[in-house]
Amino acid sequence: MIHTRLFLALALVCASLLRAGETIPPAKEADIRKLLEATGSLRIGSIMSQGVVDQMKQTLRQNRPDLSAALIDSLGSDVQKIFIEAISAKGGLIDRIVPLYHRQFTHEEIRAILAFYTSPIGKRVSATLPQITQESLAIGQEWEETLTPAIQKRLRERLKEVPQAP
Repeated sequence: MIHTRLFLALALVCASLLRAGETIPPAKEADIRKLLEATGSLRIGSIMSQGVVDQMKQTLRQNRPDLSAALIDSLGSDVQKIFIEAISAKGGLIDRIVPLYHRQFTHEEIRAILAFYTSPIGKRVSATLPQITQESLAIGQEWEETLTPAIQKRLRERLKEVPQAP
């Protein structure tokens, strides 16, 4: 959930940095949109939103045991549908990400990246990247948990050195 919020916040901040009046040439914008599709960015957004939905469902199960599993699943489907529709809606996530690509890459670079992602190996990368991303997030969370005892120990040791306020 933290990763999803961070991703969305970053996308919003980056989009807001686009200077007023700056326009993206239509051909470049079309190629950026093709690139987002070819890279599987939409699938990654869907996977990330699924994490948010799963967290919401878990919270509902804990806080509202009176709700049926069917209702909670239905609510989860409704929320997931909102995410999916909002990704490509006017003013949605794609519209907010396009300016980021515009600022970071020339049109020639976008075309070259697009050529890679439409090649056989590029298609393989984009097909497997959502699964790799999902599994990497899970591995990262597990790894983070293994560090918790060492972090807590170090913090306790360091805080022992700090004089306590009277």
